Amino acid sequence: MLPGPLQGHPENSLKGIYGITTVYNEEATLPGVLKSVIGWWAGGVYGKNLLRWIFVDDGSTDNSLKILREFAAQYPVIHCIKLQENKGKGWAYHEAAQWIISNDASIDEKIIFQMDSDLMGVRAVDIDGLLTSLIQEQHIGLYKGTRVASLALVPSPHKEGLRKWARERLGAFTARGRMAITGQRAYYGSTLVEVTPHIEEETRFGLEAMLNVEIVERSKKIQKHYNLTERQRRGLVSLVRWRHITHVPYKEKMALNNGADNRARAWIKAVPHYVRMGYDTVAGAVRGTLAIRTKWRAKRNPPSQNPP
Repeated sequence: MLPGPLQGHPENSLKGIYGITTVYNEEATLPGVLKSVIGWWAGGVYGKNLLRWIFVDDGSTDNSLKILREFAAQYPVIHCIKLQENKGKGWAYHEAAQWIISNDASIDEKIIFQMDSDLMGVRAVDIDGLLTSLIQEQHIGLYKGTRVASLALVPSPHKEGLRKWARERLGAFTARGRMAITGQRAYYGSTLVEVTPHIEEETRFGLEAMLNVEIVERSKKIQKHYNLTERQRRGLVSLVRWRHITHVPYKEKMALNNGADNRARAWIKAVPHYVRMGYDTVAGAVRGTLAIRTKWRAKRNPPSQNPP
């Protein structure tokens, strides 16, 4: 029997949901994200299935940790993990994943909902929509069951210019293969279990690339088992557009934190941040992709049990 969601039992998806959000100096947007989570938990269609939403403070130097602890004290569904120093999104996710795995023996049957901490305008209906696109039974060729993953695309906050054009073209290109680099996604715990051991401290910002490779490989396994076309395989990973939600850029968060009169200072701080982020993202994505691909190759070609 095929594992996890490959069995085609959509009711498995309602056995529990875990949320993961990593945080680094997000005091400007974090309260809104927390309120969105609590609002969905209290009134969303699937909110009652939330077991814990894990927020990992990745060595913040602002008031992010204080905000998290205030919400965690008031709402037991919020769980906060504190890292002593900044390790990057990949390692923060790793720590959340380890907490979930160690506290849930049936994690493969649960859903993981991953969301960034620098969003504005997330509604309960947005979270429910992403989950619905994951768990509703699909009839794709001979396959009947849930999707492997559901990804949300957040548009660029810039209304014009080369950067907006480049980001949207890149988004369209990766989306065609269901490889979109986005922090807003829902998938099954079995993916979390497989990816977590391959995340190293050097991964930094290569997490989404690792998750994409794992998700695509899972969809290819279903494709092979049910003799699906490439177009049908892509249908196993859904894409949802969160058009009205804002992904706040680093320089704008700096301006929000320091006041509008310090926009020039925000730019000065933002330039090295973007350079470092770009390097860490590319390096982490390459390292993570190679690690996951190596794992899948080993599964496809296990060593011979009868040595020559």
